[in-house]
Amino acid sequence: LNNQYPKFSGFINIYAYWSYSAFYVLSEIWGSAMVALMFWQFANEIVRFSEAKRFYGLFVVIGNVSLILSGQVVRFCSTGIRAYFPEDPWKWSVYFLMSTVVVMGFLTMYIYRWVHKNVLVDPKYYDGAKVAKDPKKKKSKPGLIDSVKIIMHSKELGLLAVLIMAYGVTINLVEVQWKEQLKFYYAGDKGGYNAFMGNYSTWSGILTILFSLFIGSNVLRLLSWFKAAIITPFVILAGGTLFFCFILSNDIDLIKGFTQSILSAMGTTPVTAATFLGAGIVIVSKVVKYSLFDPTKEMVYMPLDDELKTKGKAAVDVIGGRAGKAGGAFVQSTLLAIMGTTNVLSIAHICFFVFAGVAVLWLFSVRFLSVKVEENIAKRKAEQLQQQQNKSGV
Repeated sequence: LNNQYPKFSGFINIYAYWSYSAFYVLSEIWGSAMVALMFWQFANEIVRFSEAKRFYGLFVVIGNVSLILSGQVVRFCSTGIRAYFPEDPWKWSVYFLMSTVVVMGFLTMYIYRWVHKNVLVDPKYYDGAKVAKDPKKKKSKPGLIDSVKIIMHSKELGLLAVLIMAYGVTINLVEVQWKEQLKFYYAGDKGGYNAFMGNYSTWSGILTILFSLFIGSNVLRLLSWFKAAIITPFVILAGGTLFFCFILSNDIDLIKGFTQSILSAMGTTPVTAATFLGAGIVIVSKVVKYSLFDPTKEMVYMPLDDELKTKGKAAVDVIGGRAGKAGGAFVQSTLLAIMGTTNVLSIAHICFFVFAGVAVLWLFSVRFLSVKVEENIAKRKAEQLQQQQNKSGV
């Protein structure tokens, strides 16, 4: 089939290697459903509004410890394990990595259960503890169509969905081109490629923690929501533009000579430079995403009513997050099919224009959303002040 329909080889391979495709899809769902949705929904439920700015930054710091640890586990399983299983190191790497995933899954379930039984029953820590034993009303879970309706009927959620989709599209367009350079750099060495990605995760975690502790938390505390939220799209737009200009420099006479002189001075090849430049740009993008984008995104939900806070978050995070990454993948797969090639570098120039357009849309959406956020925050503060005055009057 690949020989008969070369333009659709990517789609054909999805079916041909269906088990790997299913594994990848489930891995993607784990990140969006478990981390982006369930954890932050749980945090929004138990964290008081007055505590949000203090704790949300710390959640990011603590969460990124996992990136450091997992990165080193991946690196060991990809390179260190070769000394113990030289006959087929890659097979045993996969075995050890998947065993670690299963163990961590069970540990997560135990901790979640322990928190419910020992922490959320104390009114000192959780406002809902007093009514925890009351019969709970069965909550309706929104389906796909209902989720879309929820997003469409709320300006805040609609704009927030645009932000999340814009992040997914832009980072996907950059990452695919970067990983193509990384694939050329390692030339079929699966262990080396995986070890590099492990170190990439480790450095992402380290830099995110440092940024959150010394910069991110202060940015959230001192700046307005708009100023804190605009940093992420600006950084991704600037970094992505730099990376695309570098990999397309041979086609741009204005910067071709400048790029070649830099490579000559550094004594490196274009592939090596693109690999490490792309890694640095993606790491910085992830750092500001985890440190600023995620906390500012969660702050949008805080002043909303309970229904929008729960159903809206489920709709925005899952649909918006997946639509963003799927959108970037759809653009690239469509371009590859139209051009009849499997070389993603051949569509880099078109991907750049899509990237830039979506990033600019992201910037404008942040501005429009900031108006609604500031209005909701002011309204929430006024309600809290009125409640305090009523209590003092009684």
